[in-house]
Amino acid sequence: MAELKVYNIGKGLGDCFVIKISNASWTSIILVDGRNGKNRESIDQIKEELYKHDKIDYLVITHIDADHIAGILDIMKSEYEKFKRTIIIYNYVTRRVVNYQHAKLFEEMILDNTVIPTCRKDYMMYSSPCLKILSYEKRCKFDVSEEEKNFAFLTLLYPDKQGIIEVQNDYFEKQKCGRIQPDGELVNRRSVVFLLEYKGKTLLFTSDCYFGDIIDKIESLCNFKDKKIDLIKIAHHGAKKNNLRLSEFAEKHHCSKFIVTGEERWNGKHPSKELLEELAGMIQGNIEIFTTVDMSAYTNENTRYVFSENPCIPL
Repeated sequence: MAELKVYNIGKGLGDCFVIKISNASWTSIILVDGRNGKNRESIDQIKEELYKHDKIDYLVITHIDADHIAGILDIMKSEYEKFKRTIIIYNYVTRRVVNYQHAKLFEEMILDNTVIPTCRKDYMMYSSPCLKILSYEKRCKFDVSEEEKNFAFLTLLYPDKQGIIEVQNDYFEKQKCGRIQPDGELVNRRSVVFLLEYKGKTLLFTSDCYFGDIIDKIESLCNFKDKKIDLIKIAHHGAKKNNLRLSEFAEKHHCSKFIVTGEERWNGKHPSKELLEELAGMIQGNIEIFTTVDMSAYTNENTRYVFSENPCIPL
């Protein structure tokens, strides 16, 4: 049976999503990030979800901030067998210069895995019988609508090779100065963005990017200008500066469902109250925010918050 399910797992600041894709004969499991590892309850929840699956087919590490990568170190150590054949989508930063603890540990851990960056022209050899991986260039020429009844398509939109090099060069310069911390804004800005399309459903995962950097790329995809988007993961825990033009984009693509992560209790910034008001005012009808953030302090008659111990997001 064909199926597409998305799970938003864990509480507090950090990202972790499990995506299950299946057709009549095959299933692919994608794990996106692994939270920060400090909240044991969240790590246990991730492991509990992974126990349901024999293996993880794909692991996407969007960038090296601790709230995305640190938890995966614990998870991969304890669940080693599930990750032995995992294809990892990750843009190396310390292959040339090792000077950042989490990235160093992770890159040592994945030496035996197949690792693919987001800047290749062709990914078909890394695809599965139910999931086809596309480059941005390929998706600009290829309309998936005729084939998404049989296959899911995951398009690696961003960053390109130049964006990856910018982060690597930042590390090189920091090492020469004896510093080990990255340019945090640059790392966020060049985090992995991907599009998932299956069975008439379209999902956009933005990690911690700046939405204004990617909106024109998305609009340039083949047969996409008026396409409905069913779910958008709001960038960088809903920070206002990361989500400029999100509201107009969501309105154009008739999207009313969003995922947002953040602190356990809403602080007015993550997600931004201004952004929430903008979304509610721009989109006709009620919007739904799927989150593990306690949003009870914010009310808007056009916004419905779905806060549940069941992390599965209905599509």
